[in-house]
Amino acid sequence: MMFPNAFYHFVFSATVVSAFNLYHPTINSPLKTAKAQSIDVGLGEKVESEWKPLKPVAARNAEPFRPVGGQIGVDIDPSAWQPVNTHPRSLDIKRVAQRDNSELHPEIRTVQHANAITKKYRKRGIPGPEIDRELAIRNVLSSLEQRGLVKRQTYDILKSNEPTTPDSMAVHQDGDDIAYFSEVKFGSNKKSFYLIIDTGSSDTWVPSTNCTTSACKLHATYGPKDSTSLQMTDRTFKIKYGSGNVEGLVAKDNVSFAGFNVNIEFGLSNMVSDEFVYFPIDGIMGLGFSKGSAQRAKSIMDVLVEGKFIDSKLFSVAVSRATDKLNDGVIHFGGVDKGYYTGEISWFPSVSKYGLWELNVEDAAFGGKKFGFTGRTAIIDTGTTLILLPPADAMILHQVIDDAMTNGETFAVPCTTTQSMDFTFNGVTVSVPPKDWVGERLGQGTDLCISMIMGRTIIDTNTWLVGDVFLKNVYAIFDMDNTQVGFAKRASPTTTSKPKTTTTSSIKVLSPTNTGTGNNSDSGNGGNNSNGGGNNGNEETDDNTGSGAVRGLTFSLGLFLLGLLVCLLGL
Repeated sequence: MMFPNAFYHFVFSATVVSAFNLYHPTINSPLKTAKAQSIDVGLGEKVESEWKPLKPVAARNAEPFRPVGGQIGVDIDPSAWQPVNTHPRSLDIKRVAQRDNSELHPEIRTVQHANAITKKYRKRGIPGPEIDRELAIRNVLSSLEQRGLVKRQTYDILKSNEPTTPDSMAVHQDGDDIAYFSEVKFGSNKKSFYLIIDTGSSDTWVPSTNCTTSACKLHATYGPKDSTSLQMTDRTFKIKYGSGNVEGLVAKDNVSFAGFNVNIEFGLSNMVSDEFVYFPIDGIMGLGFSKGSAQRAKSIMDVLVEGKFIDSKLFSVAVSRATDKLNDGVIHFGGVDKGYYTGEISWFPSVSKYGLWELNVEDAAFGGKKFGFTGRTAIIDTGTTLILLPPADAMILHQVIDDAMTNGETFAVPCTTTQSMDFTFNGVTVSVPPKDWVGERLGQGTDLCISMIMGRTIIDTNTWLVGDVFLKNVYAIFDMDNTQVGFAKRASPTTTSKPKTTTTSSIKVLSPTNTGTGNNSDSGNGGNNSNGGGNNGNEETDDNTGSGAVRGLTFSLGLFLLGLLVCLLGL
């Protein structure tokens, strides 16, 4: 495990925050860039000075609790001030830090150099032929791959058992209960993609072959060469998720999943942000309502019913818990699978006006003690791992826990916590045991563990986001015909097998001296970094050439959460 840094480096949420309505504000996340974050990602080194107790440790008459965060102003030592320009008559020389790209194949370095020279002269206004620098790099990559001068970058995937019930497909995961996804095949050639099963958004998309961002280079892409039946439209789309954003064109093609072969509209993303670099998923299958679609496309459920593939616009989901070793993640379209739940199904109306699965919350409790929440709603989202509450609610919830700590919007609780966190909807209570809501230890020498319940406002101060930490404990049914969500007690089919891990891959180019299966040193910020790397100090390069920093990634704790840290990899 790579905690605690992995907690911030590999978190993500597929919930749409501004795709279809101004009511969903764009979140100004402190985790967007490493340079401008307000939450320190190096918890292992600074936890003692940053984590603050939620309860006063002095006498009972101590001052009441005050929000953590410190003073707004910061005193600056006058001696730290430096002149803006100590040599006003000197030349303005831009120095570019050299980086080691010795692991790159010399053919890549040669093309990088030529691209940099071309860019330099064009920037000076000197005319000449325009060169597609990205295409030049892609052509070299393709040539090297054909000659076997590549090795594959791998993501771990914990595969679920293939369900035996018709109209169902397995829901796999990454092995750490972070990302839940299924294999979907596109087009006449049935090209495979891993898509997040996402009830928190309404659009489906995969990366386009025209996409040149780092995330697209690490995942499967789709274009006309992949399918003779692909049809493009002139409709554009932009979607901003809790973590990351995509944009592109709407396309139409045949898609195969759960035994169906249907023609749907979906997005071909020409831009996929770097947040998607860290996960095995290629894209997203949105399972919200059609009115929530940024692509102005029919929902998958609408298409299935109109094509008479299923009778009801209803689907049911069971997400797996890796430590149970049951491999029982599944999604069933058109009905429920009684092998995955026991007892009766409790139904709750969805109250969202914006195409989300949103329920009224009656209250929450810790160790049987109710908090007295009123007027709250919860978005039920399979595309998010955490439970996210507005900061004030998260503070109320954690303050009842002895020795709980916070460093802002993140909380830590004693690792020995044994009480469940309970959530009540219309008289029905679902208990989330500590094995789900108490996360990993903050570090060696501490008895504190990260809380999987975080303080972050998603829409407003009365709206909660309830993800897989909660959903691992229920069989969830989403009924579009009656605009309701059902919960039943989770069970598992009697036939299970041991976990099996497979991998997906992306290309990493090797130098001629390292072309076998030997171990490479980390090249995320060196070997495969082409932004100015390897050229002389006054040349610039903007070509993206490899996978780099995700080598051997296993996504330890990282929690599908709003505001995934954007690590640029230098790609």
